[in-house]
Amino acid sequence: MVEKEHEPVNLEWPRPLAAVTALCLAASLQGPAARPAGAEVERLPPGLSGRIAFQSDRTGRAKIFVLDRDGVRQVTRGPGDDMNPKWSPDGTQIAFFSDREGNEEIYVVDVDGGGLRRLTSHPAADRNPAWSPDGRFLAFDSERTGVSTLWLVGVDGEAPPRRVTGSRGEHEKIPAWSPDGEWLAFSTRERGPWRVAAVRLDGAASRVVARAAGDCRPDFSPDGSRVAFVSTRADGKGDIWTVPFAGGEAHRVTAADALYDYHPSWSPDGRQIAFAAGPDKERYKLFVIGADGTDRRQLTFGASHDAHPSWAP
Repeated sequence: MVEKEHEPVNLEWPRPLAAVTALCLAASLQGPAARPAGAEVERLPPGLSGRIAFQSDRTGRAKIFVLDRDGVRQVTRGPGDDMNPKWSPDGTQIAFFSDREGNEEIYVVDVDGGGLRRLTSHPAADRNPAWSPDGRFLAFDSERTGVSTLWLVGVDGEAPPRRVTGSRGEHEKIPAWSPDGEWLAFSTRERGPWRVAAVRLDGAASRVVARAAGDCRPDFSPDGSRVAFVSTRADGKGDIWTVPFAGGEAHRVTAADALYDYHPSWSPDGRQIAFAAGPDKERYKLFVIGADGTDRRQLTFGASHDAHPSWAP
């Protein structure tokens, strides 16, 4: 474990001169789409509960959908691509990033498709939101400084974003918030391969979580004891692994060497992991597997590209 001192991160921000304008772009929630006779049914199988938000191009452009025991429902509509959804802690909203207004920005939408709001506005790309456990902030990555660094923005939209990382000139992307709200894990690299690191939000320390070549895309378990991540260390493509956050031996969860396994998301009870897998990174489908590597099951089918699952109660 490598720990390092950092400057404190101040989460108490001054009031801005103007709030982010709420966008009057709403989308109605659709019922499950009709499927041809004999086609696989897309719904959470018996024994699994909750809701999985995900990104799919099944209606043309990438939009946000929700999969549950009743089937698949569309949440967002409109122009552009809506990507990488993340559930709010109370399960009432979904954050995502989108280029629907020309530039990639962070948005929040109610689960019924209404109340769409844009939270960032900057010429640089703002991507990959992650909710704080108290639901007050979103962490995201942005190229505002010329390299990708991590930023925070209040969900109320009343203050401009504040930078969290970036003092070392490394690329830092795809944040994940620890359940206790004290740490952000993220993918990072300078001149070498990706690895997973974490930083305390009080600035007291940082640590390397997974350092093998191609380690990226972390997600904390619900109790904060383990981190799921993607690694190319075994097959050169990508598998789902987990590692104790406090340090220890990494465990390989998926082992389908013919597929790319990416985008892990823990189930609310910590017993399963949803992920995306496909023969290449343009043809993903959603799967679920036990955190111990058993009982791998496919959740979505057809010709669409389904990616970035996010699991909520």
